[in-house]
Amino acid sequence: MRRFGVEIEAFGLRRADVVDALRAAGLRAILTGRTSADATAWSVVGDGSVPYGFEAVSPILSGSAGLAEVADVCHVLQRRGARVDRRTGLHVHVDAGGLSARALATVICRYARFERQIDTWMPQSRRGNANRYCRSVTDADIHARLRL
Repeated sequence: MRRFGVEIEAFGLRRADVVDALRAAGLRAILTGRTSADATAWSVVGDGSVPYGFEAVSPILSGSAGLAEVADVCHVLQRRGARVDRRTGLHVHVDAGGLSARALATVICRYARFERQIDTWMPQSRRGNANRYCRSVTDADIHARLRL
C-alpha cells in the first residue's frame, strides 16, 4: 500500500486553535515553526503563501484509514470556521519509493495525458502555469529532460 501525506492550507483560525481543535477530535497535533520530524502527528505551521494563514501537515498516512483521517481533519477545520480561497490549496504527496525511473516517467506521461481534464477540478488560478507554485507537467522543458 502506497503511503501519502497532505498539506491543507487555510486561514481564519489561529494556529494554536487549530491544534486544540484537532486534539479535541482525538488526533495527535503539534504547533511548530516548520514541518515536524514527528511522523505520527499533524504539524500546524505558518504558510508563507497565505498571509495570516496556516498549513496543517499530515503525518505519513496510508490506505482508507489515512483518507478517513484527512476527511476528519477537513471536517474539524470547517466546523471551527477555517476558510479557503484561491490562495489556498490541499496538496497531496505520494511516496514514489520503489518506483523505477521508467515507472515514474510513465506516471508523469499519464498525468500529462489527462492534465487538462484534471485542471477542470481546479480554479483558473491553479491551472497550467497560472500559479508559480503549481506548474504544468506538459511543459516542453520537462519532456526534454525526461526524454519523453
